[in-house]
Amino acid sequence: MNAIHYWRLRLRVCSGILTAKRQRTDGVSFMLAVQEDLAQWHPRKYPDATDADVGVKLGEECGEVLQALDRIRYARVSADMQTLHKNLRDEIGDALIVLTVLCNRHGLDVQGVLMDRAEVVMKR
Repeated sequence: MNAIHYWRLRLRVCSGILTAKRQRTDGVSFMLAVQEDLAQWHPRKYPDATDADVGVKLGEECGEVLQALDRIRYARVSADMQTLHKNLRDEIGDALIVLTVLCNRHGLDVQGVLMDRAEVVMKR
């Protein structure tokens, strides 16, 4: 299966699942709960996916983030900004989903990765 075919459908997590996860009170963070959901969803949805497929998708999503930023930068009418920012939010979310899938594939805790790197970067 090639990467383009593999990722033809956009990664979306049902908002109902996310809403339920936000309301969890058992001490599990929202980010880890979403990671668990994606760990179950992705292999079921894309059983033949390779790391290369995920890497290509990440590149695609990062490109879409850049496109959304360009649209904001060159927007002529301020009334469009709400829509443009929603699009940016969606594209960033898609990129985060792909990064989370990549973490799952390599046994990494996405929250721990982010916290560790944030600490290092903020010391610079």
